[in-house]
Amino acid sequence: MTDIPPSVTELVDVLTAMPGTVAVVLGGSRALRSDDKESDWDLGVYYRGEIDLTALSALGTVFPPGSWGRVMNGGAWLTQTVADSDPATWGGELVNP
Repeated sequence: MTDIPPSVTELVDVLTAMPGTVAVVLGGSRALRSDDKESDWDLGVYYRGEIDLTALSALGTVFPPGSWGRVMNGGAWLTQTVADSDPATWGGELVNP
C-alpha cells in the first residue's frame, strides 16, 4: 500500500471541511494499486445540496457543478505542496448523488 504524503492528507482535510461535503474517496490507479511514481492522486468529493469551492480556487483550476455533466458534474486540477515533500496533483470529480 502506498503511504499517503502530508500534502495529500492536508488536501483531504481541505476537501472534507468544504460546506456540503459528505465524503472524500480515493479513485484511479492508486485505488486500484496499479500506480507508479508518476501517478497523481484521484480524489472524488461526494456532496449534497450546494458545495462551496472557494477554498480550492487558490490551489488550481476548479470546474464548478454543472460543467462536467450530470453524474461527475464538476472537478478540479490542483497542486498542493507541503514543505520538504513532493507536490500532490489532484485530479478530482464532484459527485452529487
